[in-house]
Amino acid sequence: MKKKKGSKLHFTLWAITLIPMFCLWFVISVVSINKVKEVITEQAKSNLHTVLHSVTSAYYEMSNDDVFYFLEEDGEYYIMKGELCLNYEMDYILELKEATGMDISFFNENIRVMTTLTDSDGEYLTGTTVKNYVKTQVIDNGEEVFFDNVYIDDVKSFSYYAPLYNPDDTIVGMVGISKPADTVNKDIFKVVAPMLTVTIILMIIAGAITAVYSENLIKVIDKTKNFLSKVAVGNLSCTISSDVLKRNDEIGDIGRSAVDMQKSLKSFVERDALTGLLNRRYGNMAFVDVSKNAENTGETYSVCLCDIDFFKKVNDTYGHDAGDLVLKAVANVISNHMVGKGYSVRWGGEEFLLVFKGISEDTAKYILEGMIEEIREMEVVDGDNIIKVTMTFGLVEKTDDIPAEEIINKADELLYYGKSHGRNQIVRSEDIG
Repeated sequence: MKKKKGSKLHFTLWAITLIPMFCLWFVISVVSINKVKEVITEQAKSNLHTVLHSVTSAYYEMSNDDVFYFLEEDGEYYIMKGELCLNYEMDYILELKEATGMDISFFNENIRVMTTLTDSDGEYLTGTTVKNYVKTQVIDNGEEVFFDNVYIDDVKSFSYYAPLYNPDDTIVGMVGISKPADTVNKDIFKVVAPMLTVTIILMIIAGAITAVYSENLIKVIDKTKNFLSKVAVGNLSCTISSDVLKRNDEIGDIGRSAVDMQKSLKSFVERDALTGLLNRRYGNMAFVDVSKNAENTGETYSVCLCDIDFFKKVNDTYGHDAGDLVLKAVANVISNHMVGKGYSVRWGGEEFLLVFKGISEDTAKYILEGMIEEIREMEVVDGDNIIKVTMTFGLVEKTDDIPAEEIINKADELLYYGKSHGRNQIVRSEDIG
Protein backbone atom coordinates (compact mmCIF):
# COMPACT_ATOMS: atom_id res chain seq x y z
CA MET A 1 0.00 0.00 0.00
CA LYS A 2 2.82 2.41 0.82
CA LYS A 3 4.46 1.69 -2.49
CA LYS A 4 1.23 2.44 -4.33
CA LYS A 5 0.81 5.78 -2.56
CA GLY A 6 4.42 6.61 -3.13
CA SER A 7 4.03 5.81 -6.84
CA LYS A 8 1.08 8.17 -7.08
CA LEU A 9 3.08 10.96 -5.47
CA HIS A 10 6.04 10.16 -7.73
CA PHE A 11 3.73 10.41 -10.74
CA THR A 12 2.27 13.70 -9.51
CA LEU A 13 5.69 15.26 -8.97
CA TRP A 14 6.92 14.04 -12.34
CA ALA A 15 3.75 15.32 -13.98
CA ILE A 16 3.95 18.83 -12.51
CA THR A 17 7.64 18.99 -13.48
CA LEU A 18 7.78 17.29 -16.86
CA ILE A 19 4.42 18.21 -18.42
CA PRO A 20 5.11 21.99 -18.34
CA MET A 21 8.66 21.28 -19.50
CA PHE A 22 7.39 19.07 -22.32
CA CYS A 23 4.89 21.76 -23.35
CA LEU A 24 7.68 24.33 -23.30
CA TRP A 25 9.91 21.95 -25.28
CA PHE A 26 7.15 21.42 -27.82
CA VAL A 27 6.50 25.14 -28.26
CA ILE A 28 10.23 25.90 -28.50
CA SER A 29 10.65 23.06 -30.99
CA VAL A 30 7.79 24.21 -33.22
CA VAL A 31 8.85 27.86 -33.10
CA SER A 32 12.51 26.98 -33.60
CA ILE A 33 11.86 24.59 -36.48
CA ASN A 34 9.66 27.16 -38.20
CA LYS A 35 12.19 29.91 -37.62
CA VAL A 36 15.10 27.76 -38.78
CA LYS A 37 13.06 26.61 -41.76
CA GLU A 38 12.30 30.22 -42.58
CA VAL A 39 15.97 31.19 -42.35
CA ILE A 40 17.23 28.18 -44.31
CA THR A 41 14.49 28.59 -46.91
CA GLU A 42 15.51 32.20 -47.32
CA GLN A 43 19.12 31.07 -47.61
CA ALA A 44 18.13 28.45 -50.18
CA LYS A 45 16.25 31.12 -52.12
CA SER A 46 19.30 33.36 -52.02
CA ASN A 47 21.58 30.52 -53.18
CA LEU A 48 19.21 29.60 -56.01
CA HIS A 49 19.06 33.24 -57.03
CA THR A 50 22.86 33.52 -57.01
CA VAL A 51 23.34 30.38 -59.11
CA LEU A 52 20.60 31.46 -61.54
CA HIS A 53 22.26 34.78 -62.25
CA SER A 54 25.66 33.09 -62.52
CA VAL A 55 24.21 30.79 -65.19
CA THR A 56 22.44 33.52 -67.16
CA SER A 57 25.53 35.74 -67.01
CA ALA A 58 27.72 32.92 -68.31
CA TYR A 59 25.39 32.17 -71.22
CA TYR A 60 24.83 35.84 -72.01
CA GLU A 61 28.58 36.11 -72.60
CA MET A 62 28.56 33.26 -75.12
CA SER A 63 28.35 34.73 -78.67
CA ASN A 64 27.90 38.08 -77.03
CA ASP A 65 26.10 39.86 -79.86
CA ASP A 66 23.75 37.03 -80.78
CA VAL A 67 20.25 36.47 -79.53
CA PHE A 68 18.64 33.47 -77.92
CA TYR A 69 16.06 31.50 -79.84
CA PHE A 70 14.63 28.00 -79.77
CA LEU A 71 14.36 25.21 -82.31
CA GLU A 72 12.30 22.06 -82.45
CA GLU A 73 13.32 19.26 -84.79
CA ASP A 74 11.78 15.78 -84.81
CA GLY A 75 10.34 16.29 -81.32
CA GLU A 76 13.70 17.48 -79.93
CA TYR A 77 14.09 20.94 -78.43
CA TYR A 78 17.19 23.12 -78.74
CA ILE A 79 18.23 26.50 -77.38
CA MET A 80 20.36 28.52 -79.76
CA LYS A 81 22.42 31.66 -79.49
CA GLY A 82 23.31 32.75 -82.96
CA GLU A 83 24.77 29.70 -84.66
CA LEU A 84 25.77 28.15 -81.28
CA CYS A 85 23.59 25.30 -79.95
CA LEU A 86 23.74 25.63 -76.20
CA ASN A 87 22.51 22.05 -75.70
CA TYR A 88 26.02 21.01 -76.63
CA GLU A 89 27.58 23.55 -74.26
CA MET A 90 26.40 22.03 -70.96
CA ASP A 91 29.77 21.48 -69.28
CA TYR A 92 29.38 24.63 -67.22
CA ILE A 93 25.92 23.83 -65.83
CA LEU A 94 26.84 20.19 -65.23
CA GLU A 95 29.87 21.26 -63.21
CA LEU A 96 27.70 23.75 -61.36
CA LYS A 97 25.20 21.02 -60.52
CA GLU A 98 28.03 18.84 -59.26
CA ALA A 99 29.27 21.67 -57.03
CA THR A 100 25.92 22.94 -55.71
CA GLY A 101 23.48 20.03 -56.02
CA MET A 102 21.16 22.33 -57.96
CA ASP A 103 19.56 21.56 -61.31
CA ILE A 104 19.47 24.13 -64.10
CA SER A 105 16.82 24.30 -66.79
CA PHE A 106 16.19 26.60 -69.81
CA PHE A 107 12.57 26.97 -70.95
CA ASN A 108 10.82 27.94 -74.16
CA GLU A 109 7.51 29.10 -72.81
CA ASN A 110 6.87 26.36 -70.16
CA ILE A 111 8.79 23.57 -71.96
CA ARG A 112 12.25 22.48 -70.84
CA VAL A 113 14.61 22.79 -73.74
CA MET A 114 17.90 22.20 -71.91
CA THR A 115 18.22 20.81 -68.38
CA THR A 116 20.48 18.95 -66.00
CA LEU A 117 17.45 17.09 -64.64
CA THR A 118 17.43 13.38 -65.48
CA ASP A 119 14.98 10.54 -65.04
CA SER A 120 15.63 7.18 -63.40
CA ASP A 121 17.31 5.97 -66.61
CA GLY A 122 19.67 8.94 -66.74
CA GLU A 123 17.84 10.59 -69.65
CA TYR A 124 17.55 14.39 -69.60
CA LEU A 125 14.04 15.63 -68.91
CA THR A 126 13.84 17.88 -71.95
CA GLY A 127 10.37 18.33 -73.27
CA THR A 128 8.82 18.27 -69.81
CA THR A 129 6.84 21.27 -68.63
CA VAL A 130 6.17 23.44 -65.60
CA LYS A 131 2.80 24.75 -64.53
CA ASN A 132 1.29 27.49 -66.67
CA TYR A 133 1.11 29.85 -63.68
CA VAL A 134 4.92 29.77 -63.51
CA LYS A 135 5.17 30.70 -67.19
CA THR A 136 2.55 33.42 -66.70
CA GLN A 137 4.42 35.08 -63.82
CA VAL A 138 7.88 34.80 -65.33
CA ILE A 139 7.49 35.19 -69.09
CA ASP A 140 4.22 37.08 -69.39
CA ASN A 141 4.74 39.34 -66.35
CA GLY A 142 8.55 39.48 -66.42
CA GLU A 143 8.92 38.57 -62.73
CA GLU A 144 11.47 36.52 -60.85
CA VAL A 145 9.63 34.04 -58.62
CA PHE A 146 10.54 31.53 -55.93
CA PHE A 147 8.55 28.44 -54.95
CA ASP A 148 9.22 26.10 -52.04
CA ASN A 149 6.62 23.47 -52.89
CA VAL A 150 6.78 22.65 -56.59
CA TYR A 151 7.06 19.05 -57.79
CA ILE A 152 9.54 18.17 -60.51
CA ASP A 153 9.29 14.58 -61.73
CA ASP A 154 7.29 13.83 -58.53
CA VAL A 155 10.07 15.26 -56.33
CA LYS A 156 9.16 18.19 -54.09
CA SER A 157 11.61 20.97 -54.81
CA PHE A 158 12.63 24.52 -54.11
CA SER A 159 12.74 26.41 -57.40
CA TYR A 160 13.69 29.88 -58.57
CA TYR A 161 12.66 31.15 -62.01
CA ALA A 162 13.71 34.26 -63.92
CA PRO A 163 13.10 35.60 -67.44
CA LEU A 164 15.72 34.97 -70.15
CA TYR A 165 16.37 38.24 -71.99
CA ASN A 166 17.84 39.04 -75.36
CA PRO A 167 20.09 42.09 -75.81
CA ASP A 168 17.04 44.17 -76.81
CA ASP A 169 15.43 43.34 -73.42
CA THR A 170 12.79 41.16 -74.98
CA ILE A 171 11.91 38.03 -73.02
CA VAL A 172 12.63 34.96 -75.06
CA GLY A 173 12.17 32.27 -72.38
CA MET A 174 13.04 31.58 -68.78
CA VAL A 175 15.72 29.95 -66.64
CA GLY A 176 14.92 27.77 -63.61
CA ILE A 177 17.14 26.60 -60.78
CA SER A 178 15.82 23.84 -58.51
CA LYS A 179 16.93 21.87 -55.49
CA PRO A 180 15.17 18.88 -53.89
CA ALA A 181 13.32 19.95 -50.75
CA ASP A 182 14.66 17.02 -48.77
CA THR A 183 18.19 18.46 -48.96
CA VAL A 184 16.88 21.67 -47.43
CA ASN A 185 15.02 19.68 -44.79
CA LYS A 186 18.27 17.90 -43.98
CA ASP A 187 19.90 21.29 -43.44
CA ILE A 188 17.01 22.22 -41.13
CA PHE A 189 17.42 18.96 -39.22
CA LYS A 190 21.18 19.52 -38.84
CA VAL A 191 20.48 22.86 -37.15
CA VAL A 192 17.46 21.83 -35.09
CA ALA A 193 18.56 18.32 -34.02
CA PRO A 194 21.34 19.42 -31.61
CA MET A 195 19.01 21.92 -29.96
CA LEU A 196 16.23 19.36 -29.57
CA THR A 197 18.74 16.78 -28.32
CA VAL A 198 20.02 19.18 -25.65
CA THR A 199 16.43 19.95 -24.62
CA ILE A 200 15.58 16.24 -24.33
CA ILE A 201 18.73 15.64 -22.28
CA LEU A 202 17.72 18.50 -19.98
CA MET A 203 14.27 16.94 -19.63
CA ILE A 204 15.85 13.60 -18.72
CA ILE A 205 18.10 15.32 -16.17
CA ALA A 206 15.09 17.19 -14.77
CA GLY A 207 13.18 13.90 -14.55
CA ALA A 208 16.10 12.26 -12.72
CA ILE A 209 16.40 15.18 -10.31
CA THR A 210 12.63 15.07 -9.75
CA ALA A 211 12.82 11.32 -9.09
CA VAL A 212 15.58 11.75 -6.50
CA TYR A 213 13.88 14.73 -4.88
CA SER A 214 10.48 13.03 -4.81
CA GLU A 215 12.02 9.88 -3.31
CA ASN A 216 13.55 11.91 -0.48
CA LEU A 217 10.34 13.88 -0.06
CA ILE A 218 8.25 10.71 0.12
CA LYS A 219 10.59 9.24 2.74
CA VAL A 220 10.18 12.35 4.89
CA ILE A 221 6.40 12.30 4.39
CA ASP A 222 6.32 8.60 5.35
CA LYS A 223 8.29 9.37 8.53
CA THR A 224 5.80 12.10 9.40
CA LYS A 225 2.88 9.77 8.64
CA ASN A 226 4.35 6.99 10.79
CA PHE A 227 4.84 9.42 13.66
CA LEU A 228 1.23 10.60 13.41
CA SER A 229 0.02 6.98 13.22
CA LYS A 230 1.79 6.20 16.50
CA VAL A 231 0.33 9.29 18.14
CA ALA A 232 -3.13 8.35 16.82
CA VAL A 233 -3.03 5.01 18.68
CA GLY A 234 -1.93 6.65 21.92
CA ASN A 235 1.86 6.44 21.78
CA LEU A 236 2.56 9.94 23.08
CA SER A 237 6.20 9.21 23.91
CA CYS A 238 7.31 8.42 20.34
CA THR A 239 9.72 10.73 18.54
CA ILE A 240 9.75 12.04 14.99
CA SER A 241 12.82 11.71 12.76
CA SER A 242 15.26 14.61 12.81
CA ASP A 243 15.17 14.48 8.98
CA VAL A 244 11.71 16.01 9.21
CA LEU A 245 12.40 18.62 11.87
CA LYS A 246 15.57 20.01 10.26
CA ARG A 247 13.79 20.86 6.98
CA ASN A 248 13.16 24.56 6.43
CA ASP A 249 10.07 24.11 4.27
CA GLU A 250 6.38 23.29 4.59
CA ILE A 251 7.11 19.61 5.29
CA GLY A 252 9.33 20.64 8.20
CA ASP A 253 6.56 22.98 9.41
CA ILE A 254 4.09 20.09 9.32
CA GLY A 255 6.51 17.91 11.29
CA ARG A 256 7.04 20.58 13.94
CA SER A 257 3.29 21.17 14.14
CA ALA A 258 2.80 17.42 14.60
CA VAL A 259 5.28 17.45 17.50
CA ASP A 260 3.45 20.43 19.05
CA MET A 261 0.18 18.54 18.65
CA GLN A 262 1.75 15.50 20.32
CA LYS A 263 2.92 17.65 23.23
CA SER A 264 -0.52 19.19 23.58
CA LEU A 265 -2.17 15.77 23.52
CA LYS A 266 0.37 14.42 25.96
CA SER A 267 -0.26 17.31 28.31
CA PHE A 268 -4.02 16.99 27.90
CA VAL A 269 -4.00 13.23 28.53
CA GLU A 270 -1.24 12.96 31.13
CA ARG A 271 -1.50 16.21 33.02
CA ASP A 272 -3.97 17.57 35.49
CA ALA A 273 -5.65 20.53 33.83
CA LEU A 274 -5.56 22.77 36.91
CA THR A 275 -2.11 22.14 38.36
CA GLY A 276 -0.12 20.89 35.37
CA LEU A 277 1.13 17.90 37.40
CA LEU A 278 0.65 14.33 36.23
CA ASN A 279 -2.89 13.09 36.70
CA ARG A 280 -3.58 10.01 38.82
CA ARG A 281 -3.87 7.62 35.84
CA TYR A 282 -0.47 8.48 34.41
CA GLY A 283 0.97 8.85 37.89
CA ASN A 284 0.09 5.21 38.53
CA MET A 285 1.67 4.20 35.19
CA ALA A 286 4.84 6.13 36.01
CA PHE A 287 5.00 4.50 39.45
CA VAL A 288 4.80 1.04 37.87
CA ASP A 289 7.76 1.94 35.64
CA VAL A 290 9.78 3.18 38.62
CA SER A 291 9.05 0.10 40.71
CA LYS A 292 9.89 -2.29 37.86
CA ASN A 293 13.15 -0.47 37.15
CA ALA A 294 14.07 -0.61 40.85
CA GLU A 295 13.29 -4.32 40.93
CA ASN A 296 15.58 -4.93 37.94
CA THR A 297 18.43 -2.63 38.96
CA GLY A 298 18.20 -2.52 42.74
CA GLU A 299 17.88 1.26 42.63
CA THR A 300 16.20 2.78 45.67
CA TYR A 301 13.31 5.21 45.59
CA SER A 302 11.11 7.03 48.07
CA VAL A 303 7.41 7.84 48.01
CA CYS A 304 5.54 10.70 49.67
CA LEU A 305 1.84 11.43 49.98
CA CYS A 306 1.04 15.00 51.06
CA ASP A 307 -2.10 16.94 51.70
CA ILE A 308 -3.02 20.63 52.15
CA ASP A 309 -4.11 21.18 55.75
CA PHE A 310 -7.69 22.39 56.28
CA PHE A 311 -8.27 22.83 52.55
CA LYS A 312 -12.05 22.48 52.96
CA LYS A 313 -11.95 25.52 55.21
CA VAL A 314 -10.22 27.48 52.42
CA ASN A 315 -13.01 26.59 50.00
CA ASP A 316 -15.73 27.32 52.53
CA THR A 317 -14.21 30.66 53.58
CA TYR A 318 -12.92 32.08 50.29
CA GLY A 319 -14.75 30.05 47.64
CA HIS A 320 -13.66 27.39 45.15
CA ASP A 321 -11.91 29.89 42.84
CA ALA A 322 -9.62 30.83 45.72
CA GLY A 323 -9.17 27.11 46.44
CA ASP A 324 -8.02 26.62 42.83
CA LEU A 325 -5.49 29.43 43.24
CA VAL A 326 -4.10 27.69 46.32
CA LEU A 327 -3.88 24.35 44.52
CA LYS A 328 -1.99 25.91 41.63
CA ALA A 329 0.38 27.77 43.93
CA VAL A 330 1.13 24.63 45.98
CA ALA A 331 1.59 22.56 42.78
CA ASN A 332 4.05 25.16 41.49
CA VAL A 333 6.18 24.90 44.64
CA ILE A 334 6.09 21.10 44.53
CA SER A 335 6.98 21.04 40.83
CA ASN A 336 9.95 23.38 41.30
CA HIS A 337 11.41 21.30 44.15
CA MET A 338 10.94 18.04 42.25
CA VAL A 339 12.87 19.07 39.12
CA GLY A 340 15.46 16.38 38.39
CA LYS A 341 14.44 14.33 41.42
CA GLY A 342 11.42 12.38 40.18
CA TYR A 343 7.85 13.34 39.43
CA SER A 344 4.78 14.70 41.15
CA VAL A 345 1.10 13.76 40.77
CA ARG A 346 -2.17 15.35 41.71
CA TRP A 347 -3.48 12.28 43.48
CA GLY A 348 -6.93 13.65 44.14
CA GLY A 349 -8.49 16.87 45.45
CA GLU A 350 -5.83 18.56 47.60
CA GLU A 351 -3.67 15.41 47.84
CA PHE A 352 -0.39 14.92 45.97
CA LEU A 353 1.92 11.95 45.33
CA LEU A 354 5.68 12.55 45.07
CA VAL A 355 8.02 9.83 43.82
CA PHE A 356 11.77 10.37 44.39
CA LYS A 357 13.70 8.22 41.90
CA GLY A 358 17.09 6.95 43.10
CA ILE A 359 16.75 8.98 46.30
CA SER A 360 16.84 7.70 49.84
CA GLU A 361 14.37 8.65 52.56
CA ASP A 362 16.88 10.93 54.30
CA THR A 363 17.60 12.88 51.10
CA ALA A 364 13.92 13.04 50.27
CA LYS A 365 13.20 14.44 53.75
CA TYR A 366 15.80 17.15 53.17
CA ILE A 367 14.06 18.11 49.91
CA LEU A 368 10.66 18.11 51.58
CA GLU A 369 11.91 20.38 54.37
CA GLY A 370 12.68 23.06 51.78
CA MET A 371 9.32 22.47 50.19
CA ILE A 372 7.28 22.64 53.42
CA GLU A 373 9.08 25.78 54.53
CA GLU A 374 8.34 27.57 51.27
CA ILE A 375 4.66 26.57 51.50
CA ARG A 376 4.46 27.88 55.09
CA GLU A 377 5.77 31.26 53.94
CA MET A 378 3.72 31.39 50.75
CA GLU A 379 0.90 33.92 50.47
CA VAL A 380 -1.87 33.40 47.91
CA VAL A 381 -3.60 36.66 46.99
CA ASP A 382 -7.27 36.51 46.04
CA GLY A 383 -8.57 40.03 45.65
CA ASP A 384 -8.35 41.60 49.10
CA ASN A 385 -7.73 38.25 50.74
CA ILE A 386 -4.30 36.83 51.57
CA ILE A 387 -4.43 33.09 52.09
CA LYS A 388 -1.76 31.07 53.86
CA VAL A 389 -1.70 27.28 54.08
CA THR A 390 0.42 24.44 55.45
CA MET A 391 0.88 20.82 54.37
CA THR A 392 1.43 17.43 55.94
CA PHE A 393 3.71 14.80 54.37
CA GLY A 394 3.92 11.03 54.79
CA LEU A 395 7.32 9.77 53.55
CA VAL A 396 8.56 6.19 53.10
CA GLU A 397 11.53 4.57 51.38
CA LYS A 398 11.15 1.35 49.39
CA THR A 399 12.77 -1.55 51.22
CA ASP A 400 12.60 -5.30 50.97
CA ASP A 401 10.14 -5.26 53.87
CA ILE A 402 7.63 -3.20 51.91
CA PRO A 403 6.23 -4.63 48.65
CA ALA A 404 5.98 -2.11 45.81
CA GLU A 405 2.21 -2.41 45.70
CA GLU A 406 2.01 -1.49 49.43
CA ILE A 407 4.40 1.47 49.56
CA ILE A 408 1.79 4.10 48.58
CA ASN A 409 -0.57 2.73 51.21
CA LYS A 410 2.26 2.96 53.73
CA ALA A 411 2.85 6.61 52.79
CA ASP A 412 -0.90 7.20 53.17
CA GLU A 413 -0.81 5.73 56.70
CA LEU A 414 2.03 8.08 57.64
CA LEU A 415 0.14 11.03 56.15
CA TYR A 416 -2.95 10.11 58.15
CA TYR A 417 -0.84 9.90 61.29
CA GLY A 418 0.58 13.37 60.60
CA LYS A 419 -2.88 14.81 60.03
CA SER A 420 -4.05 13.30 63.32
CA HIS A 421 -1.02 14.56 65.27
CA GLY A 422 -0.73 18.23 64.61
CA ARG A 423 -0.42 18.54 60.81
CA ASN A 424 2.13 20.87 59.14
CA GLN A 425 4.91 18.27 59.35
CA ILE A 426 6.84 15.50 57.62
CA VAL A 427 6.17 12.06 59.06
CA ARG A 428 8.36 8.95 58.58
CA SER A 429 8.01 5.45 59.98
CA GLU A 430 10.60 6.17 62.68
CA ASP A 431 8.47 9.07 63.90
CA ILE A 432 5.61 6.82 65.00
CA GLY A 433 7.67 4.19 66.70
